[in-house]
Amino acid sequence: MASFLSIVFYSLLILCLIISGFLFISSLFSSGTNELKRGKIVLILASGSALGFLFWAYQLGHQQGHFGLGIGMEVTSMIVFGVIMLVGYFTGKTHWQ
Repeated sequence: MASFLSIVFYSLLILCLIISGFLFISSLFSSGTNELKRGKIVLILASGSALGFLFWAYQLGHQQGHFGLGIGMEVTSMIVFGVIMLVGYFTGKTHWQ
């Protein structure tokens, strides 16, 4: 059971790190107009917070050996990313047409 949890843990960790890291770096170094700066800031905040939770998951799973808690933190990082993106979308200027 522990080997299955470790495989799931490392698979999710690598997948989430690739996605969050790419979004963080691409939004950090992309150039755009002033209208797109708000979206880039929200994306930097969302992916940065997801990377922080993934670091916490790494500490729990890899360093301490609690793979179940690490998987829970990886899922939490995905939820936090989604919530920050939704809040950032709905707090800005939305055009429904």
